[in-house]
Amino acid sequence: MRKALSGVRRRSEKLQEENERLAYQHQLITEMCKGFEWFRNMQLHALLAGPEQLLGDDVSEQLTPGCMQLQFTSLLETEAEVQLLQQLSSLPVTQQSSSTGAAAPAASALDSGQGSSNAASPASSSNQLVAPPGDLLWLLKQVCRQPWPQGCPSADEMTVAALIDNVKATASALSILLVQFDACTDAAEQAELSCKLQGTLMQHFRVGLEFTGCSHRAHPIRTLQLTNCDTGEQLKELNMQRTAWVTDSLQLSQQQQRNIAQGSVLAQKLLTPALAELRELQLQQGGESEGRTCDLAAAADGCNDAAGAAASSNQPGKGSAADAGSCSNASAAAAVVAAAAAGAAAVAAADDEDAAGAEQDTAYHLARRHSLLQQEQRSARMKLLMGKDAFLRIWFTSYLYGQLTWMQLARLHVLMYPFYPVPNDIFAHVAAKVSLQQQ
Repeated sequence: MRKALSGVRRRSEKLQEENERLAYQHQLITEMCKGFEWFRNMQLHALLAGPEQLLGDDVSEQLTPGCMQLQFTSLLETEAEVQLLQQLSSLPVTQQSSSTGAAAPAASALDSGQGSSNAASPASSSNQLVAPPGDLLWLLKQVCRQPWPQGCPSADEMTVAALIDNVKATASALSILLVQFDACTDAAEQAELSCKLQGTLMQHFRVGLEFTGCSHRAHPIRTLQLTNCDTGEQLKELNMQRTAWVTDSLQLSQQQQRNIAQGSVLAQKLLTPALAELRELQLQQGGESEGRTCDLAAAADGCNDAAGAAASSNQPGKGSAADAGSCSNASAAAAVVAAAAAGAAAVAAADDEDAAGAEQDTAYHLARRHSLLQQEQRSARMKLLMGKDAFLRIWFTSYLYGQLTWMQLARLHVLMYPFYPVPNDIFAHVAAKVSLQQQ
């Protein structure tokens, strides 16, 4: 009887933990839905306030509120997907408390005292998480509202070298502020230093957002992530050992680790299918280009072969005319009749060839148009998937950084220097660590 009760209790605990994990993932999806809606409204308001101030991949396009609505809806795959996310965002969630606290963000000691005042001033405590439990998108919204840093080149003029300079200046300023903060004992001075530290991070994030959020500006960030900012050396792959060491040095609480691991699971669920489809489309696009090149080469070879055959058929004709001139009159008359018949047959054959050639040309052009249409459709789909990927990476980076304290976030950037933090690698390391703990 005791064994049966013990087994039932264990199953109940596992089911409760699973319920809490799913409830927390639902909360993340709900916040993501709010993020889509917030981005769309922000862009529409920017358009209505001043269309010329709206930044986009193609500023030459004539944009209208309806067009903008369609553009941001197109980040999702279909209208059904839009409706699904809207339904998910409106579903109620009843999250039960558990002694294990598998996924409840409000259960963390770091979240105590983090109420409505957090949304207005999150600097009240050095042990306070960046994002409040009820607004996981807080950091991203604040960064979007930040003005462009003074003295920083515009996004269009900013090069990889300028980004490296920005990383150097940020790491230097943060390291000085952290030393001053650790040495300070006065609460008022600590609050002032904390505000300066947050301002430094927000300005740096504002620059990073400009590149991460635009597909045509993503290359400099990828280059930066593989660059030693001190030496300029280009790495062949990301420095995972340093990322693991820095992440462990942050001394994340158990609750922070669980929340970050949950975000990692959801990020993989959403990013993996999109990236797999994007790779497949790229392979199809490249394969069709090669196939079309081969078809054109084959067509050219066919034309050359036909021309050679026509030239060969003309040579015997000349010899026959010379022989006919040396024959008798009867033979000459017969030759003339035969030549006339041959000429008529040649004309008929030429007409047939012209008709066949016209049909081949029509078929070729139809196939060509179909191929171009497929390429355009794939290109549009690839652009949509890249937009999805960019938004999801921005959102999950905001979520990850929001699960840290301001001091942990500053130390992350200082300890990672001369390399640049890669949020997905931090996600992966924490998720692997939590998975080992649960085994």
